[in-house]
Amino acid sequence: MEALDGIVKDDATFATNTSSLSVADQAAATNRPQQFIGLHFFNPPQVMPLLEVVKAEGTADAAYDLGFEVGTELGKTNVAAGDNRGFIVNRCSCRTCSTRSAPTSRGSARSRTSTRG
Repeated sequence: MEALDGIVKDDATFATNTSSLSVADQAAATNRPQQFIGLHFFNPPQVMPLLEVVKAEGTADAAYDLGFEVGTELGKTNVAAGDNRGFIVNRCSCRTCSTRSAPTSRGSARSRTSTRG
């Protein structure tokens, strides 16, 4: 990615769509981590309205604000997201799934099947 520093204009903002890697880790691969943000689009992006705008620890306010401006111009519903792996909705749904299965896994609830026929 450092090769991009020599190609991309000095005032350009880098944006990543991945939620598998932290924005800060990706930003560290450039000489301009303050100009690095996350824009997490949901699939299919032309249909799904949500856009997570991610600010890493070293992200400048101007770059972060630009992420919201881009989202607004694209007609997205922007939400501020922390620099965590995984999309917000994925983390929420994982918590819901694990909460539903927790009583069974702890032995406080049992699955029951009927043998009546």
